[in-house]
Parts: sequence; C-alpha cells; structure tokens
Amino acid sequence: FGDGASPLDHILESMSGSSGYGVNEQDDMNLTAVDKDGGYLGHLSYSLFRGEVHIKMTETSPDHRRKGIATALFRELRRTNPKAKIFPGMETEEGHAFLGSLPSGSFVSK
Repeated sequence: FGDGASPLDHILESMSGSSGYGVNEQDDMNLTAVDKDGGYLGHLSYSLFRGEVHIKMTETSPDHRRKGIATALFRELRRTNPKAKIFPGMETEEGHAFLGSLPSGSFVSK
C-alpha cells in the first residue's frame, strides 16, 4: 500500500458466515479496504469451499476507482489463499476489464 498514489491504508478481513460440516464446509469471507481514517474504499467478498475461492463481488467506492483498490484486494486474496484456485463470479464490463488486467494465471477462467 503506501505508494502515495492510493488512499489505501490497510485491508480488514472478516468472516460473514459459515455453513456445512467437514469437507462440505463453506466460509463466506470479506476483505474491506479502508483509508487511514477508517473510511470505506472498497471490498471483495468471496466463499472458500473445498480449498477453492469463489469471488462473489468486488466493489470500489466511486470516488476511489482506478486507484489500485481492487488490485490490492485481489492481491490480499491471493496472499491469504496462496494455493487455492480462484474463480471469478459474474462479470460486469468493468469487472471483465479488471480481470483482464491481472497477470495471466491469476484465476481460473470459466
């Protein structure tokens, strides 16, 4: 973070729910990007199921788009789940462009 170009100060991780048992357990997780005052910049929500990450939604505050927030969230997702296959959810035009900007092999295509 801290490159001067982005207002991002840190990313918070939280669990929004868990269901199932054993091999069928699913954890619903959120990564939230905040500025130095704790203000909301964006979030990435995903499910972790059988070692796979399924992205449900990525959103950046309109005032902070094109400043690396979504990229930082995705990098944190990869850092916290280094061996997991990552599957993108449904894509908007903006989402498709964002995923296309990530390094090859960052996620499993549909």
